[in-house]
Amino acid sequence: MQVTGWTPDPAYPETVLAADGIESSGPVTVTATYTVVGSPAVNYIKAIRVLADGVVVGEVSASDRDRVRTVTATVNHAARIEMWALIDAGTANNRTIAETGTFMHCTPL
Repeated sequence: MQVTGWTPDPAYPETVLAADGIESSGPVTVTATYTVVGSPAVNYIKAIRVLADGVVVGEVSASDRDRVRTVTATVNHAARIEMWALIDAGTANNRTIAETGTFMHCTPL
């Protein structure tokens, strides 16, 4: 499930949003953090992935009780960077990735 609905952070004026991702103009380090809200207490989100031009460049798994997870990845070229959540089949409506506390930052290398 792709994480969508991004809005720019004024603290990062060089960020270019495009097609529910970030367009990097060159090599970057990506830090992606997600926060989960809702119930039940079991988290159906099993991992968070960072993709660069559709290729997985970073992933962090989540245990059943994780509410916040962070993954860091290096992208060595200009790319469209996206965040994806891996979920258990049939459980998409049981968890929500929160707008507050979910972000991607790209720092030039």
